[in-house]
Amino acid sequence: MKNFIITIAAILLMTTIMVFQLDCNQMIQKQEQLKFAADECAATACIYTLDESFGEGIQVYNDKKAIENLEEMLKLNLKNEEICYKVSFEDNSGIKRCYENGFNLISSEQSISKYPTVTLELNAGKPKFRLFFFGNIDIIETSRYEYLGY
Repeated sequence: MKNFIITIAAILLMTTIMVFQLDCNQMIQKQEQLKFAADECAATACIYTLDESFGEGIQVYNDKKAIENLEEMLKLNLKNEEICYKVSFEDNSGIKRCYENGFNLISSEQSISKYPTVTLELNAGKPKFRLFFFGNIDIIETSRYEYLGY
């Protein structure tokens, strides 16, 4: 009977470790996928500037066009996933504009960045752990793209 109890305990322990390892591997894969998507989307959003200001030698982002294309890149890279995002634009206008999930302006404040930058934060929510005592954190990835002129 003693051998039976020890065998059952060992099987339960090994199963728990295996499930935890599989869930951690899925979370790591999700983080890498989010990081790739964040890098691509931040670089895409940095492309869209106002033509008039660019012709004058300063870089001011076209927020509307940049967010539209950012959302399109998110749909291409992260298919069928609910993602919350925050994007902030700092450019030569001297104003930092932060948006959340589309065109919802969160804040507009004085910019402290030396170069024009786009910062994107993706939040995928809680990971899907099968063990109830794990998964109390959100999966968040951040990417920042700086435009460095000559």
